[in-house]
Amino acid sequence: EIELNLGLTKLGYKGTLIPLSPPGPLLLTNVCMKLQHARSSLGYIFTNLPSTLLHLETLSLQCSELERAILPENHIKFMYLKHLRLQLRHPVTEKKIDLLDFACLLEAAPLLQKFELHMWMPLHHQRYREEAHGELRSLPPQPHAHLRLVHISGFIGMKDQLELSLHILRNSAMIRAMKVDPKPLFALPCISMLSPLEGFQYLDGYEVAIEYLCREDHNNVVDVSEIRREEVETLSVCELVYPDCVRLTRKANSSS
Repeated sequence: EIELNLGLTKLGYKGTLIPLSPPGPLLLTNVCMKLQHARSSLGYIFTNLPSTLLHLETLSLQCSELERAILPENHIKFMYLKHLRLQLRHPVTEKKIDLLDFACLLEAAPLLQKFELHMWMPLHHQRYREEAHGELRSLPPQPHAHLRLVHISGFIGMKDQLELSLHILRNSAMIRAMKVDPKPLFALPCISMLSPLEGFQYLDGYEVAIEYLCREDHNNVVDVSEIRREEVETLSVCELVYPDCVRLTRKANSSS
């Protein structure tokens, strides 16, 4: 259990899941958590974050996403939250989560201006195909008047990834930019966990985003990072994800 000083405005924590124990209402506006052994980011946000975080403006949360959270019917709202950044890893062979559940964050943070969702999913997850996965689901309208910037990475074209992205796009009246990157830029635990075939997942994500997200983009706000088949077939997955680092390493090796 971590006791928090009432005057603290910024908190950064990395470690196992430990309850925060504030003695009263907090002035915290910026919280960054890198959690080990947590099983659900939504579960942590709605059941472990204390309701005394009344002034929270920025929340960054990194954890493994191992199970679907059972959320309280009347969950708390973050009335001052403006920037939410989630880094999620789902490193299991059987899919046990539903990313469309994350649509509830629009309702929970009515003043949210920037939403980042960075994901890494293993190779076995498949891209959306209507004949194989059925029609896309849609939730009742949830208009959001403040969300302007959305950045999604690790988008490999799975059905629930697409459904969540479409929900955000359709309900964000003031959105200025939605950047979609099939590569897992921020949620990757380490480069050694990349499969040599993962590049084809990035290509799947690119094709799904172009076909479905861009078709719904009536205000020209969606920007999908291009993945080319010839690059996937000729470059290593490390070169695809970290091209600058690979070039620098090769340059250093050639000059030594």
